[in-house]
Amino acid sequence: MDIFPSSTTNLQGTTPGGSSVLRPVIPLTDRLVHAGDIIALDSCYDDERIHELVPELCRLSDLLDLDIPAEDRLWAVLGLLPEAEARAAGCYLIRATTMPKRGGSVFDSLDDSRSMAAVVAAEAHASGKLSDDELTAAWAAAWDAAWDAARAAAWDAARAAAWDAARDAAWDAARAAARDAAWDAARAAAWAAARDEQIAALRAALKGDV
Repeated sequence: MDIFPSSTTNLQGTTPGGSSVLRPVIPLTDRLVHAGDIIALDSCYDDERIHELVPELCRLSDLLDLDIPAEDRLWAVLGLLPEAEARAAGCYLIRATTMPKRGGSVFDSLDDSRSMAAVVAAEAHASGKLSDDELTAAWAAAWDAAWDAARAAAWDAARAAAWDAARDAAWDAARAAARDAAWDAARAAAWAAARDEQIAALRAALKGDV
């Protein structure tokens, strides 16, 4: 498989009419979890607080409604997904997060085709269509692209999408999405909007609404 395709479209499906459908490349499982699952992730919350937040069995999507910071909710859900689903979810959020001011998604904002190819490669790996070695090659190329372009946002997105740190992709994408607003008074609002957008997108994907 060519890991540097001329087209940087993802491997998602299309509607019967042929239009693109934005969804993770593989279904996300909205499985049941309990406090012990979250404790096993070695989170920054102590065990007592986790038991207060999650007193009984719940769905992964329910964690997105907890009264804790959005980045912690995203971290918990992505951390509890199986590796392939977590990588697919990270790539999906890179595509689903809107860039303030510029318009388009974080994925659309990547300036180098190698960074885009790394996201596409991560999606292919998540769906079993790309080997570990090919994924590593795409990651290495994305590293070079990020240095060549001197674009921290491109590096954050490509690294998170193409390596085992895919569970951090939602946070990286939120940071990239808000970066354009980092020097104006709307910074906090931009961060919050990116996180809210990702929470909504991940909830929809878990519930099969995309």
